[in-house]
Amino acid sequence: MYDFGPYASFFSVIKDFDEPFSKEQRLRLAKYQAPRSAASRFAPGLRHLIWKMSQREEKTKILFFITDGQANYCEYFDPKVQDAATPSLNQDQQDRKFGAKGPLGMRGEEYVFQDLLKVYQEAVMAGIKLFCITIDLPTANVMTRIFGKALIYLPKISDLPRKLVEIFRKVST
Repeated sequence: MYDFGPYASFFSVIKDFDEPFSKEQRLRLAKYQAPRSAASRFAPGLRHLIWKMSQREEKTKILFFITDGQANYCEYFDPKVQDAATPSLNQDQQDRKFGAKGPLGMRGEEYVFQDLLKVYQEAVMAGIKLFCITIDLPTANVMTRIFGKALIYLPKISDLPRKLVEIFRKVST
């Protein structure tokens, strides 16, 4: 179990692959609080996990990516989801910094989308079954374009344990 943040400057290991799910890991998980931020850089964190998983010898590799919102890079915060504690650039500032378009000639939201789509393709190429689980309907609507049937929308987070077992049974056989 891992977490990563908006600037991809940290990568929190809650439980690593070779660690048993012991009392220590359960306490670590119970105490864990994600950093307060309006956005996360999904692609770099997922790329790191795909790399870590590709180094392992197991035949079946499944990655559950659980989110409560859309990917958003630090320069491209959506003002509708931005909080006061998070630095960001408004559209005029983005245009001055990057020109009329962002990296690779794309607006921020399109760059974020294309980067995450590329990550999904990289996971498939590495033989990893990558699923996105979200509790946010607007996120589900966007992520469906990337993940297709590998996207699971859960309106109630309390359904997560049951749904994970269902998905795991389907894909691990």
